[in-house]
Amino acid sequence: GTLTVLLDGRDKTAFEVTGSAELDGTLAITVGDEWTPSPGDSYTVLKAERIEGRFSNTDSEVIAANGSRFKIRYAASAVTLTAE
Repeated sequence: GTLTVLLDGRDKTAFEVTGSAELDGTLAITVGDEWTPSPGDSYTVLKAERIEGRFSNTDSEVIAANGSRFKIRYAASAVTLTAE
């Protein structure tokens, strides 16, 4: 499956999960119409007590329809996107 997240420059965290989150499938993003991310901007896609697994995106990268590119970064309790 695919998890699609909207980034609009306002909310810095998309999802918060109680307990563990098991990742699988593809991460996709939609960027809000009136917002352009700056390189280095970081957004939390998911927070949980524990993150298990990974998204299947090639090179841990997500490219939005508007061409914005983000690197997926994994930590023990969060998944973040950093604008490139």
